Amino acid sequence: MAKNYFAILGVASSASPEEIRSAFRRLAKEFHPDYFEGGSRPFREIQEAYSILGNASRRRTYERSLTKSPRIKPAGGGIGFYECYRCAGEGAISGEMPIAVSFPSGLNTNHAVVVPLGRLGIRNLHLTVLFRLTETD
Repeated sequence: MAKNYFAILGVASSASPEEIRSAFRRLAKEFHPDYFEGGSRPFREIQEAYSILGNASRRRTYERSLTKSPRIKPAGGGIGFYECYRCAGEGAISGEMPIAVSFPSGLNTNHAVVVPLGRLGIRNLHLTVLFRLTETD
């Protein structure tokens, strides 16, 4: 499945160039590898999305490619840009959803774990859990 650059930047497909630029700058600050200890992958995805959506001709080409690719909509509905087959078309999942997050023992640096949410009925979305080490008394 193709990447959804609008979802990566957290903007609507109708977003203006100013909204796209603003979202890019905010996310680039938050996920810059010099400050975000979860790796550089999120930052690279944000840069890739902005390189497409920030350029008018690339954005038009990308939007045309979206209309050409077949869309499979689940019967249950969706959550924003993400397909969800457990939310009954309401766009929200209620109740408790247990998620197991494993991490190596003896962490001595901050550590990020990416958890795909497909098991919970949400396709094309993942949860990033960042373990930050703190000193205890």
